[in-house]
Amino acid sequence: MASHGSPCGTSRPKHPHSSNAQAGPVHWQRTIRAETLRRGTLRKARVSGTEVLLARLEDGTLAAASVVCPHEDADLSQGMLYMGAVDCPRHHYLYDLRTGVNRYPREVFPADLAKDLAPLQLYPVMERDGWIWVESARLGQRPTA
Repeated sequence: MASHGSPCGTSRPKHPHSSNAQAGPVHWQRTIRAETLRRGTLRKARVSGTEVLLARLEDGTLAAASVVCPHEDADLSQGMLYMGAVDCPRHHYLYDLRTGVNRYPREVFPADLAKDLAPLQLYPVMERDGWIWVESARLGQRPTA
């Protein structure tokens, strides 16, 4: 999910897709030093006044997501990261950090219950010049299934 671009000042990297006719301009916010997020770890950061979950997956891929579990609002930064997903500390719902899809219990629920499981909101993220940047235009929006 990592993107490419380069910082311009302290709040916006240049990005090849720096505007979107439907969503408006893209605003990149600098979050934390890249070296502080090791492989296989989660960390909470504040982006434009909103708490965001940052993750560096086991293969080094960066991910940024809502820190709030869509199931019952638990703080996902208190969860565990494994197999490219975050395990919610409250009920162990498992959300894929590349797609936002609920992997568990979706995979074991009857189809009529599984269809109602909300996805985890993901945000564009990139590493540039030693920092992790998150695109902030969609912060706080509910994901669409």
